[in-house]
Amino acid sequence: MKDTTDNQELLDSIRAELDHGVESLDAVTRSRLRQIRARAMAGAGRKRTPRFLVPAGLAVTAHTRGLEGFQNGVRAGLNSMQHVVYCAIRIPDDHIQLLAKSRVYIIPTIVALSNPMQYIEHPEMLEEDRKPLGLPKDAVDEMFKFATDPRQYINEPNFYYYRMGVAEYKLGMDNLRRLHEAKALIAMGTDSGTGFNFHGTSYRELGEMVAAGLSPMEAIVASTQGTALAFNRKELGTLEAGKMADVIVIDGNPLADIRNMKNVVHVFKAGQQFK
Repeated sequence: MKDTTDNQELLDSIRAELDHGVESLDAVTRSRLRQIRARAMAGAGRKRTPRFLVPAGLAVTAHTRGLEGFQNGVRAGLNSMQHVVYCAIRIPDDHIQLLAKSRVYIIPTIVALSNPMQYIEHPEMLEEDRKPLGLPKDAVDEMFKFATDPRQYINEPNFYYYRMGVAEYKLGMDNLRRLHEAKALIAMGTDSGTGFNFHGTSYRELGEMVAAGLSPMEAIVASTQGTALAFNRKELGTLEAGKMADVIVIDGNPLADIRNMKNVVHVFKAGQQFK
């Protein structure tokens, strides 16, 4: 979907996506975003938006950083919001309660900052993570140089993570802990594809959830049932008769050590074994 600040252009863009049969929409609701733009993306709970009808069952999520941004998302009736924990401040208690009572799923994406931090502390992890993706070694050469000597790149705008990441990460973990204590709905996402944030490392997000106070089972439920419900995919998320048989088999007990989620030995998609 295109970037626009014009409401009519936004609605036209949504219609075009719907004509292509999309099952979910992804928007951005930053602090400076006008409420009407967030409302134009509304899905769950409010079928009618200004001059536009969002089909029932269409899941709408948004990238939200900043208090006004997620307030707009709550008012709009979004299904889920990503990055909420990263507000650059400690989320005020009344806003925590607003999110918890809203029943909007919160997708923290903690690894968007913790993965880059880990690569700086352990550059050898770059090699570990590139191989399963089939990336050539030269694809991570610049990343390795940065991880081993980040001072060389301190002025590079793409390496915001190094300059701001540690403080933001600590705030994000505290915000996630407090959202969990307030019984907010939590789902799992990683924002993979951003800087120093490879696909295939979802298991680390579960580890961050546990470090923030979720039990291993709560982290697993958030990552399966929670994510399925956040996107209105009720045929997924739990092992029940009549549901889609998407299953992974783990070597080890993740309830004893959530890091065992890394040890995937079998993968089934719709009942068909792929690994």
